Amino acid sequence: MDVHQEPSLCEYWEKKHANAPTHSVNNYMSETRFEQLDRYLYYTEVKQSFKSPFGRVWDLSEHIRKRSLELWHPGKHLCVDEAIARFIGRASEIIKIKTKPTPKGYKV
Repeated sequence: MDVHQEPSLCEYWEKKHANAPTHSVNNYMSETRFEQLDRYLYYTEVKQSFKSPFGRVWDLSEHIRKRSLELWHPGKHLCVDEAIARFIGRASEIIKIKTKPTPKGYKV
């Protein structure tokens, strides 16, 4: 797919005209199967390393946190609501609390 790049993924499986290039990926799997696999794969540069799974959004998160502290000052009576966002995949941040309605997921 990298040798002859198409504008969109679906064009690797289309045959627009007689002289269109043949892509070997469509000899081995259907477009639907490729989309199913691509949904769960993550591509990154080899040199790239993140200190945490949230490393890609760390700068934005810090900016929002600093601006929030400047613009909003909480009063005396403050209530924090906890919840567990359901997640059943693999991640080191998942917690399990058996007494919650959703026992497994991210604590938010």
